[in-house]
Amino acid sequence: MTTRAKDKLQAIDEVLYGILGKTGGDAVYHYLERNYSLRKGELPERLETFALGIEATFGSSALIIEKLVVKKIQSRLALTHEGEKPFNFLDFMKKIQEPI
Repeated sequence: MTTRAKDKLQAIDEVLYGILGKTGGDAVYHYLERNYSLRKGELPERLETFALGIEATFGSSALIIEKLVVKKIQSRLALTHEGEKPFNFLDFMKKIQEPI
């Protein structure tokens, strides 16, 4: 797993467990694996599936989770966000692929 992939996974982990606690975070990961065949370690490579899964789980509140993940990654990688464009989780995550 690349450094960027690890950063993405750690950011997702921190946000899910930070918001939902250990039991809630584990439940989301279990749901994603059971319903989307998406194992935790595959998240960085299958972000579209992750986005679909959390949207199915949290509805419009998934946007909050996506924004928090992006903020966590920006902080971790010392990146800034161009505020001119509308927020798009998948576009941002693809943009930070290796190398910079």
